[in-house]
Amino acid sequence: MRVDGRDLAQTDFTQVALAVRVFNRDFVAASVFPTSGDVAPIFIIGKQNVEKQKQVDQLKITRGKAQETVESARRAKFRADGSLDKFCIDQAKVIKDMLRSAGSNPYNNYNKGDFTDRAQKMITAGDQKAHALNDTARDKLLAQLRASPKAKVAPLTYRLPVLKSLADTVTDLLAKTVVSAAIQSLKDDAQLSSWVHSGLGLHQARGIATCLFCDQPMAKDRLAALEAHFSTEYEDLQRKLGEQIGVIQAAIKTGTDLVIPNAAELYDESVLGPAAVAVRGILFDKNPSANWKVPWHQDLSIAVNQRAELRSFGPWSVKAGITHVQPPIEVLHQMCTIRLHLDACGPENGPLKVIPGSHHDGILTDAQIVSRIKRGPIQICTVPQDGAVLMRPLILHASSAAEVPGHRRVIHFEFCSAELPKTLQWADAV
Repeated sequence: MRVDGRDLAQTDFTQVALAVRVFNRDFVAASVFPTSGDVAPIFIIGKQNVEKQKQVDQLKITRGKAQETVESARRAKFRADGSLDKFCIDQAKVIKDMLRSAGSNPYNNYNKGDFTDRAQKMITAGDQKAHALNDTARDKLLAQLRASPKAKVAPLTYRLPVLKSLADTVTDLLAKTVVSAAIQSLKDDAQLSSWVHSGLGLHQARGIATCLFCDQPMAKDRLAALEAHFSTEYEDLQRKLGEQIGVIQAAIKTGTDLVIPNAAELYDESVLGPAAVAVRGILFDKNPSANWKVPWHQDLSIAVNQRAELRSFGPWSVKAGITHVQPPIEVLHQMCTIRLHLDACGPENGPLKVIPGSHHDGILTDAQIVSRIKRGPIQICTVPQDGAVLMRPLILHASSAAEVPGHRRVIHFEFCSAELPKTLQWADAV
């Protein structure tokens, strides 16, 4: 045992005076207490240490309360963010439902992002009046809001004729050659011709060479002349030609009898507005000898008549001898494509694939396209024969090579309601 810097053995205890302090119960209660934790209890001794430990314990309590306050505030913020998000979504939906219309209208695709962006601009500007609608815009929207909805237009029931089948049948009929030698006297007298034709049929059916009318032998050359005049092959060809003419006339009548809705039944503006015109038409025929695939992309160029130095137009290119240019995005927003399918296009025919809603993302870079594809969803556009697909040029789309190669003919029409600068014209416009 070491006392006052000296090592003492047990036998030295009787010769050394040891200072012994005796603690009573009150001192122990005030100065000695255990603290619990993950380790074995530690005993804190001394009034000064006891006070510090009490302060530590009080700080722990204060910290716990502060953490509860922070967590409560975090939960409140989460609920507030959710409520704000729902409020913005609901308000955007109300605005969209109230102000959407046919034609080119910025409110047709109005969403939460548009609402929050407008609100943020108003907050930043600090001037509510600067963002108020002018009288003209307000009156136009009020008239649109108060307009009575029109009755639903009955769907058109029309099936396009299979033109290739009609053309092939006519070509085959016109390629046929039959031998016919007309007898003028029979050709000029329909009644006599009918009587002789009936008599010839009786002789052929009975296999006799004697005239049943005059009981005289019939010359072989006369029989041959009559058979040539009344050739069944010629009559059969005439019949088939008549039938095919009837089929073609019926197809024409079906088209001319098609009742298109009256303009009064429609809203004043179409999807693109009354100024929309067709600006390009292309025939695609994916077949065994031309079975291509197209990677994900946006249609960014238009076909024009010439190159012109214009701000915001470019880059320029020449495809199949036709000048193409990428116009400002405002022009692309006013375009719509209609794809008419002359053949059925199933999953195995290399159908069009699109990412719905991606045309709202603007013009995308290659990296953004890859990211957007990963987000999806991908929609495969299978289309029946005579069906149609309407799409915006900015929508991300692609197609694979056909697994079962066959004709997949599509007529691709592009429409636009935007006006080009005076120095530029569409390559084709109807």
